[in-house]
Amino acid sequence: MLKRAMIFMAAVAVMMIIYYLPTPQPWMKGTEQIPLTMNAKAVMAVLVFAVILWVTEAIPFAVTALLLMVILHIMGVENFKKLAQLGFGNSVILFLMGAMGLSAAMTASGLAKRAMLIMLSKVGRRTDLIVLAFITIGTVVSMWVTDMAVAAMLLPLGMTILKDSGCKPLQSNFGRALMIGIVWGALIGGTATPAGCGPNILAMEYVRKLAKMDVTFGQWMAVGVPGAMAMVPLGWFLLMKMFPPEFREIPTTLEKIKADLAALGRLTAKEIRTLIVFTLMVTFWLGGPFIEKFVGFKIPEDYVALTGFTLLFLPGLRVFDSWKEAQQSIDWGGLVLIAGGIAAGMLLASTGGARWVAWGLLSDVGSFHPLLKVLAVVTLVEALKIFFSSN
Repeated sequence: MLKRAMIFMAAVAVMMIIYYLPTPQPWMKGTEQIPLTMNAKAVMAVLVFAVILWVTEAIPFAVTALLLMVILHIMGVENFKKLAQLGFGNSVILFLMGAMGLSAAMTASGLAKRAMLIMLSKVGRRTDLIVLAFITIGTVVSMWVTDMAVAAMLLPLGMTILKDSGCKPLQSNFGRALMIGIVWGALIGGTATPAGCGPNILAMEYVRKLAKMDVTFGQWMAVGVPGAMAMVPLGWFLLMKMFPPEFREIPTTLEKIKADLAALGRLTAKEIRTLIVFTLMVTFWLGGPFIEKFVGFKIPEDYVALTGFTLLFLPGLRVFDSWKEAQQSIDWGGLVLIAGGIAAGMLLASTGGARWVAWGLLSDVGSFHPLLKVLAVVTLVEALKIFFSSN
């Protein structure tokens, strides 16, 4: 308790020091000045405060996110109503709620366990090959489906394997490798096609407008797919070196896996309903551009996720017996954490802080070798993405 209190006070001290430091001189871009405003400095100070608490886990992640929004309001950066709208009003929260609901339905119905057993009956018992299978499946599926949805679909499969294998939370290397592999697979596949991730389409539009170049779907895939496929074995190799599984094979025989699969029998009514909703959601996510041409308007991914979640409660498609059953499987703290991060990230951009940081770090990149330019920009963007914002 004392250690956590000391870390918290240290984080507060660092935040106040950053905020009250003399404001740096504006960067010069020709005749244009790029200043660091007091509001931007306040956001940066609060973000450093939050990162310290997130890294040290002095207080729960979700509480830190809420505290972040409270402090930003106290500092006068933005009124609290607008902060709440920036965070909790973002459609990403609704998308995640729907995706987590689908994940819960796959677990509750038994569909996740059946899919896991089918996969294991093909892959075998070797832990390293199981991790490779998850990365590969995540990569292939997320080429066409949003990476968050893919991770939400694979998560219950991985959790079931870890639970049945007796892996202890926060102690199992196999658990670490498998969970990270699920995320890596979803992220890797998202780079392979323009449909894999929202920022891909935005990047194509920027290239079209700023560089006067048209990048077609096929041209993107010609570079993206080989790159994604090359990252799969590399990512798997790194995970096996960083987190070598504590056992070579999961503690169950192939015969038992097949016996367990046979014991499940035919698909149950709940499994069929879950599969119907899952298929509908994936169809709308995957066929969004084609459906838009047919109906004349875009159906947002978050709308599809939330609608699919509600279908799981309706007569004829009911999977959950009660709301309480569903809510226990949704990581509400994770939603709060993301909402706080989004609010802070949006403020960093709107106050000019992101532009000031980017110009300060990248102003000399123009003189670099082309390969070093790409490396410098990618490194900075990834750092900003990881610590301060979503895609």
